[in-house]
Amino acid sequence: MPVVSSYPKPRKNGFPAALIDAIAGYNFLVNVLKFEPRNVILSGDSLGGHLGFSLVRYLIQQQFPALPLPGSLLLISPISDFGGTHIGMEHWCANGPSDFTQSFYYGYPTSSLLGSLPVEWAELSPWISPGSLKLPEPHGLFKGFPRTYMVAGGAECTLDQIHTLRDRMRADIGENNFWYLEAPDSMHVYPTMFGHTPENVETIQALVQWAEEVHGQ
Repeated sequence: MPVVSSYPKPRKNGFPAALIDAIAGYNFLVNVLKFEPRNVILSGDSLGGHLGFSLVRYLIQQQFPALPLPGSLLLISPISDFGGTHIGMEHWCANGPSDFTQSFYYGYPTSSLLGSLPVEWAELSPWISPGSLKLPEPHGLFKGFPRTYMVAGGAECTLDQIHTLRDRMRADIGENNFWYLEAPDSMHVYPTMFGHTPENVETIQALVQWAEEVHGQ
């Protein structure tokens, strides 16, 4: 049963407004609908992926007795660098003709997320950009995270930052609790796109198998 949370209308509702909404949504799922947290797969694609790992990180830091961590986390093409510290790198340049995100990825989306927060937070805050190359201390950001599956397309403009996020999460979570799938020649959030076959179908099948294995169904 999906319970959907999304980013509110910008710009007066910058971070952490969406995180507060996500906390409320997760509380509703766990404490009102009575879903067992261990059976929950928290998922998000693109900016929703950012919201997903922000929620998990907040739950870990606060240790609410009534809000245990979800059983696992699924990230599809997660955005993690709103400061643009990966602009100009290999895949940003090479995948420009094959992806659709480059033209609008920075600028307005970043200012909308920041709201009234300082501009430099886009590069320096682990809450805004956990994949930034300019974080003072990136190690340990994802310590304590649940089992995580990350999906990316090999033709994404954002693949460089996804690789940075992947490496940081894998180091903190451990090899046995982290899965990564990268589909060659595939665009941003390709599993959600009609017609992006066979990659979308194959990826969804892999995710179903993973969910059944890790949740014992």
